[in-house]
This record gives sequence, structure tokens and C-alpha cells, in this order.
Amino acid sequence: MDSEGAAVVTCNTCAMFVILAKHIENYTCSKCKLVALLEEKVQQLETRISKQQQIKELELFLDRAD
Repeated sequence: MDSEGAAVVTCNTCAMFVILAKHIENYTCSKCKLVALLEEKVQQLETRISKQQQIKELELFLDRAD
């Protein structure tokens, strides 16, 4: 871009841009990285909740069997 070698780089996920010292291929901005991490964490929590619900159902079943 300018004489110092700065480059405008676009995020592959959200298409926002940032000016960096050098061009980076397949750039993902910090906000998109954070969203991806949060989505992964939500998925893990949903899995844990599902397993806990299954355990609770089995415990109730066993309690009724007694």
C-alpha cells in the first residue's frame, strides 16, 4: 500500500478489513476467531446438557423400578 509496506487484508469470514504490516492469506479477524471459539464452547455445553438429561432420565427410570 504505502512505502512502509502496509497491506489491507480482508477477513475470510466477515469480509471486514484491517491494515497489517504484511499481507496474510486466509486471514481471520480476532472477532471471528472469538465467535468460532464461542460456537465451539456452546456446542460442548449443549453436549454436556444432553448427557446430563439422559443420566437424569435413567436415574428416574431406575428409581421407579425400585
